[in-house]
Amino acid sequence: ESTNPSCPKVEVSNVEKPIISSNAPTDVTQVAGQQFSDPLATAWDSMDGDITNKLVYSNNIQIWEPGDYTVSINVVNSRGYRADPFIQHLHLLSITPDMMAKKDLNNTIVSILASIDGGIYKAGINPGEYPQQAIDELFVVISEAVNIRDNPVSLASDYIDANSKLANAII
Repeated sequence: ESTNPSCPKVEVSNVEKPIISSNAPTDVTQVAGQQFSDPLATAWDSMDGDITNKLVYSNNIQIWEPGDYTVSINVVNSRGYRADPFIQHLHLLSITPDMMAKKDLNNTIVSILASIDGGIYKAGINPGEYPQQAIDELFVVISEAVNIRDNPVSLASDYIDANSKLANAII
């Protein structure tokens, strides 16, 4: 503490701990199932400088489940001091019928791609294998379904129709 009366008083704890900055809102409301990205932030420390690469993000978000969730961002400097965390609250509203149909379509796409990656659907002439043309046709239907899933103006009927086409392509 300085004896000079014009010298400002500085809290030591504020000098020691890093600072997290973010322009992200602290409250976000959206419909469950919509894409969500963790907020962007930066971190600065008086001795370490830019420590953004040491930020730790944590959240408990279940994107398809309506409810209130928390995203927390924190960082610790080289001297072991922890910043005041940046906290974002995410409020997920109930899923609409369109979103439920989109979720079902997404689950079908993921399931089929997992089956392909797992070797269940593979091209060949041996028993249990499929002609390359059938595999190619399946990928066309998958691609169309992904386009419908990712199109923001698609409706429940589009998702249901794409899901049906995927089921028929598997058969």
